[in-house]
Amino acid sequence: MRMVAIVCALIWAGVMPAAAQAQSAVVIKYDAWACRTREDYHAVNRLAASGDREGAIALYRQQVMFGACIPLQFGERLIVEERPWFSGMVKARRLGDTRSLWTAEDFVRVD
Repeated sequence: MRMVAIVCALIWAGVMPAAAQAQSAVVIKYDAWACRTREDYHAVNRLAASGDREGAIALYRQQVMFGACIPLQFGERLIVEERPWFSGMVKARRLGDTRSLWTAEDFVRVD
């Protein structure tokens, strides 16, 4: 019986589409940023992590100017659309907005 429960849990975790996941409200814990794609978010993050602060700021400003990334303010509320396991990322959207954003899971807390 226990084996069946484990197998069902694993199947459920791998098969359940993001749309079927319960949407929850989250609040931004710090001033942060989010991007339209994971790749845009990781590009800025990689530069910052490599120690190239000036390059990360320049890329972030460029991404904001072209609408690929946006700043998030402390206390802003988002609706979570997807939270892939072990990715450290959250796909969410602002209340009233239809466009999805990707940001670090560390920047949000469940409301």
